[in-house]
Amino acid sequence: TARVGSVISKTISDHQVLAAVTAVVMFYMGLIMGPTYAFIPDDTWAAFEQLPDVLVAMIGGGSFATPEGFFQAEIFSITAPIAIGVVTIIMGARALAGEEQQRTMGLLLASPITRRRIVVEKFGAITVHAVIVGIGTFIGTWVGIAIAGVELSLGGVAAASALLVCFGIFLGAVALGLSAATGVGPIATYGTVGVGLVSYFAWAFLPVNERLADWAQLSPFHYFLGSDPLINGMAWGDAAILLGLSVLIVGISLPFFDRRDLHR
Repeated sequence: TARVGSVISKTISDHQVLAAVTAVVMFYMGLIMGPTYAFIPDDTWAAFEQLPDVLVAMIGGGSFATPEGFFQAEIFSITAPIAIGVVTIIMGARALAGEEQQRTMGLLLASPITRRRIVVEKFGAITVHAVIVGIGTFIGTWVGIAIAGVELSLGGVAAASALLVCFGIFLGAVALGLSAATGVGPIATYGTVGVGLVSYFAWAFLPVNERLADWAQLSPFHYFLGSDPLINGMAWGDAAILLGLSVLIVGISLPFFDRRDLHR
């Protein structure tokens, strides 16, 4: 049952099923990856080592012969970003544009609350659900590697999960910003999906060419996995950049939403 004590609590409850289902899916995804890695013969990993660099880049890079490379490719480079992106992008796009399209924005603004506070509380709800998905991913992966006895650092899994949350918050901020500026849900949704895809392909494929490798640092995805968190642990600077960009985007969206005509 939705709770309406505040904007943030109502937004959290409105999307609680989506976040819970996604977190459970990522829990089971992480859970089965440990036994899967343990049961695959070493000869299979040797075959993967012969793949061209471009094909390796398509599946997230890394060496399949190591647990870190396998878990990065199977979970953290593609599956987990898509999963957390589904939650945060939908929430960001519906946060404001959805209220307008459902004709509930007038009722919301009739309460003693400013437009800017609405944006900030919607962003807070996005953050909460991103954390829930990240926790589900971490616990599932942790239990999976413990069951299978895979030699993968728990600190590395925690770091990758934390950076996943930061990346999910960034995507949610982009969707929220586009929603605030345009009031059109499809623009917010597809625009953010485009940002995510460009970010991934820039991070994955630009390093294949040595002359273009440095440009990958402009990709937000670089600050998610570029530091190899499964190997090196938490990159606090990268997390700060992702969260800083998120706050900046939300901050820029405030005056746009504040001044936009919401006559509909």
